Amino acid sequence: METSAKQEKIVSIIIPVYNAEKYLGYCLNSIVSQTYKDLEIILVNDGSTDDSLKICDNYAFLDSRVRVINIANRGVSNARNVGLKAATGEYIEFADADDVLNPKMVATLVDKMDTYQSDIIICGFEMVSLDSNQQPRDIIHFNSRILGEECVYTQKLFFEKLSCILWKTSLLECPWNKMFRKDIIENHNLQFPIDKSLGEDFCFNIDYFAYVNKAVILSDELYYYMQINQTALTRKYQANYFEDQLYLVKKFDDMVRKNIKPSKQERIYLAEYMIAKTIQSICHLFDKNCELNSAQKKARIADVINNSYIRDAVEIAEYIDERYLWIREAIEKSDVQKIYMIFKQNATQETKKQLENKVANDNELHPSYINKLLVKVCDIILRRRECSAVQKVRNNLQNRGIKYTIKKIWRVIMKR
Repeated sequence: METSAKQEKIVSIIIPVYNAEKYLGYCLNSIVSQTYKDLEIILVNDGSTDDSLKICDNYAFLDSRVRVINIANRGVSNARNVGLKAATGEYIEFADADDVLNPKMVATLVDKMDTYQSDIIICGFEMVSLDSNQQPRDIIHFNSRILGEECVYTQKLFFEKLSCILWKTSLLECPWNKMFRKDIIENHNLQFPIDKSLGEDFCFNIDYFAYVNKAVILSDELYYYMQINQTALTRKYQANYFEDQLYLVKKFDDMVRKNIKPSKQERIYLAEYMIAKTIQSICHLFDKNCELNSAQKKARIADVINNSYIRDAVEIAEYIDERYLWIREAIEKSDVQKIYMIFKQNATQETKKQLENKVANDNELHPSYINKLLVKVCDIILRRRECSAVQKVRNNLQNRGIKYTIKKIWRVIMKR
């Protein structure tokens, strides 16, 4: 006679809630309807002034798995820490109150966690931009297909590939596309830093990575990150934007070096990632909410490009976004005026959103738009039929750009 079904592990899902009444229902519906049922859903109401708390209480009344913790407003990091302290599940997940989970997300992550006895599972996600009618305007896919479909890393391999994973997939920085072990968080007293307004998610993840003995990365896009509020923190001007980005990269670099000696290629990947963050930081100076005058902006640019860490990155990086290839020489020459003028012109011609998402303006079809379109075409082909040649073309388009891909194809043709 068979024994009774095994006891499923409890998964604690922590959701900070702050003035999310318009979208909270979508998020909670996607969580309570998960195919995996053994959940502890912790809603931390962070001093909302709208009807968010009422919605939370309603879900708690209808579903015994829902717990509501009501606290004074102290920010998302504190709310997550409160949730962590209250969590009793063996596994931990996070979600944002205006996002949505695939119905099988929890079940998939638990299955892989148990199958491989892993310390962390990382999956892909979709970034969905909604218009004023809450209809999808644009969807950007973030996954690990360039690495593989289901990659299982030992501790050594994980650290050896971390910089590549960071730069190539964009899957490491956020907390909500991951499943964590509660005992690791508890044993090492890991928390989200409450003194940071940018990158607190990545800080927590970096601290957690240091204790990972086995990691799994899935290409499945199981989380839907909804871009709704255009006045969110990430879209506001922050005076210490560059310093915060530099701090995160150095923290990541230090964590890796404490565990292994990075290969030359890994150092190149991290340098390329740092240059991308440097470009973002300079773009940030030309945000419409930045009140610095021209002289102050130039002084900030000088601080950025003369930073020794940035200059070292420029020296070893092989890839720079083709729209910013000119910046390598400008940084080498410390040409603040050239950098200032070009970024100023770009800011005048395009909106901040177009700069962040690398989209062409209305009067021209920018190569980045064509590149994005070609990647989507490759994805369509690959969904219908596996083809290594198409996969290689897609990977080159996504990671090296159109010019590199065309040169690569031309070399193959000429060899034949």
